[in-house]
Amino acid sequence: MKPIPPIFSFLIIAAVCWSRSFAGGGQSPPSLEGASLEISARKEEYKNLHHDVFLNLKDGISWEGSEDRIVTYEPKGKNAHIIVAHCDKRKEDYYSGEIYEKNPSLFRRYYLSGEKSYEKAKGENPKPATITFTDKGGYCYYKGILQGYLTCAQKQEAEDLTGIPVTILLDEEKTPDPELETLLDQIDGGELTGRQSNYVRQELSAYWEKRLHKVHSALMKHYSHVPAIAEKLKAAQKGWESYQDSLAEAYAACLTQEDEKEQKSQWFQFNMLRLECDNTEWHCRILEELLDTIKQNGL
Repeated sequence: MKPIPPIFSFLIIAAVCWSRSFAGGGQSPPSLEGASLEISARKEEYKNLHHDVFLNLKDGISWEGSEDRIVTYEPKGKNAHIIVAHCDKRKEDYYSGEIYEKNPSLFRRYYLSGEKSYEKAKGENPKPATITFTDKGGYCYYKGILQGYLTCAQKQEAEDLTGIPVTILLDEEKTPDPELETLLDQIDGGELTGRQSNYVRQELSAYWEKRLHKVHSALMKHYSHVPAIAEKLKAAQKGWESYQDSLAEAYAACLTQEDEKEQKSQWFQFNMLRLECDNTEWHCRILEELLDTIKQNGL
């Protein structure tokens, strides 16, 4: 790989450093904008609970003047401070045949925070709850352990959520990887020459190769105790690599008409890098979605 001009090297190194904390399995995601949170815990399993807790919300969902929202999110390493407001409009009694309350005054409103009081939780400068992140799927799936309280406007008792697991699914459109965003911004900025643009595309290709290796390794580790499945994953990866090589060879032949001089042109390199990036991204995202699904369903 040819050396990258200093100004672009600086931007890429900065992006890599920024993304390392984002990519790690035990690290907190940089943002939960648009994310879904799920808490499911039975009092029989957790002695600190007064009642079963089932909470499922998506940041930014609103209806009739009420909304689910992540009020505060401050990530740091594998931990994050968080305050969440949640509105549940379901009826507690379904026997009438109607599932949802029609009167907004009957909606049950909750806060997840570090406060034992609902009024303090929705007041000024409330203490946040803490999530310690323990697991990560392909891209969107995260799992962590809570320390904090769930308070309700209609109930006096706070539920102590210490030690309760929480599952989080990111909205990838709203929380993209900062390293990827930096690279794409450089390519789409319109300020690079063809040669400079191809340098950055080489880095983009390396980014997707690294991300693909990471998710494939995670899948192999997950199924290390099931050799039959691990072997199928390994064979599928080798098959994809063989397909990638064959396609690149045919693609190059079509572009150059077997003219070796043409292979040195920036136009040819641009098209070959685009092919490599697109195929690797597509394959990577499929495996990430698979790993997210496996983790989410406890497979």
